[in-house]
Amino acid sequence: MQNKIIYRKVIASDFNNVCKFVDNWLSGRRLKEGGGNDYFVSRNQHSSYFKTRHVWIALDKKNIIAWAVKERSGVLIHLLVDARYRGKGIGTQMMNHIKPQIIRSKTDQMTGDPKKFYEKNGYKSMSSKLIGRKKNIELMSK
Repeated sequence: MQNKIIYRKVIASDFNNVCKFVDNWLSGRRLKEGGGNDYFVSRNQHSSYFKTRHVWIALDKKNIIAWAVKERSGVLIHLLVDARYRGKGIGTQMMNHIKPQIIRSKTDQMTGDPKKFYEKNGYKSMSSKLIGRKKNIELMSK
């Protein structure tokens, strides 16, 4: 029997566990397990997210297995699923809970381009032009 996954907004006491989860999967420590080495989110940046953005987590028992950040304007800027849980609907369920209007998707991630995942969830490219300093960000909407 599969454990029940809980999806919820973060609370203040989640802060350290969220920092550990994100750092664990994005720092390069878990490359052999499907992690990345793409982006560093500092504790100060997490603190800002907790104060000024909509931050969600998914939990399996007490362990964080996914994290998402949506700006107040409705733009999803981060979605990260523990590699051991990818392909099991966790990301889709996170999207259903947070209901982003626009996706800001980084196309050159070590773990792959998430475009197909977002398209599967009903999002389409807003333009053929990539944006951002490195021209590696695609905007998508329903």
